[in-house]
Amino acid sequence: MKPNVEKHRTRTDYLGMVYRLHRFIPIFETTVKALKRLDKKTPFDAIAFTGTSGAALAYPLSLRLKKPLISIRKGQSHFGRTFEGCLDAKSYLIIDDFIDGGATVNRILREVRKVSKAVPMGIYLYAPIDYTRKWYWKELSVPIFTARRLKQKSKSS
Repeated sequence: MKPNVEKHRTRTDYLGMVYRLHRFIPIFETTVKALKRLDKKTPFDAIAFTGTSGAALAYPLSLRLKKPLISIRKGQSHFGRTFEGCLDAKSYLIIDDFIDGGATVNRILREVRKVSKAVPMGIYLYAPIDYTRKWYWKELSVPIFTARRLKQKSKSS
């Protein structure tokens, strides 16, 4: 069954690429291909995310790639926990749209460390435009990947 990708009116601050199917489907499919390539070179056991922008791709990626999830809530949940999901992963990949100041990534790293020994293998940013501040690429100890950068690396390999 072919999905309905007609344009429709939406209300969003910045996630039009997620709420508009005609933009979301190509981003999702590109991400699947990129993460399959990445998983061969830099294997990861689980997908970690937080917030709407992370969840938008994390849930369908988990299904498609057969990887369990690690969800970090932005605030206290009804049960008082911020960590929810896979406890026995040895490694994980953070999925998000872009990095601005690094608070989201640092919160995920901190919260996972509290309850798991899983090691972060990288951060995958799915926004089609590189919004990430250039200074942050060097400050973070975890590698950052994008579909464009993975494609360029595989062409030169």
